[in-house]
Amino acid sequence: MARSKSPHPVDLILESSSALFLCGAAFAIVSMLLESSRSPHALVVSPRALIVATSLPAAASLLLLVAALLVPGLYAVGKMAFPLNFTLPLIHGSFIFMLAELTRGSFGLERPPVDLEPALLWDDLRFLGLSILFQIILLSALTAFRNDTAPNRPATGA
Repeated sequence: MARSKSPHPVDLILESSSALFLCGAAFAIVSMLLESSRSPHALVVSPRALIVATSLPAAASLLLLVAALLVPGLYAVGKMAFPLNFTLPLIHGSFIFMLAELTRGSFGLERPPVDLEPALLWDDLRFLGLSILFQIILLSALTAFRNDTAPNRPATGA
């Protein structure tokens, strides 16, 4: 009896979007803490600043989750395999960049409020690119360590 395959690999979608969020949020937190320890002119690292900086990866993960549910072809492979460990971080990163540009662009020529400045870290392409690189490494490690082989076939008796 063949198993029916779900049209939406929900477990894979949830796992990958959660991993991308955790990696992006950790990258933002560590970068902000390192920057504040090196420079006296850096952003003040308060709980509010950390929440604002991690809100963009959270929103991008939510957008990725919704996009994957609406367009199941995004996860056409059906398991964490080669193309997904590169394409998902790129999609997630583009969502983060779009949200950062919307944050910056919504204030026109004026500077955004001081409370939103940590979100503008994601507007820096070097920062975003390094985050995407870490996400690719994370998903590649998940792919390498995961046992996504075919299910065991029952042994045939002789």
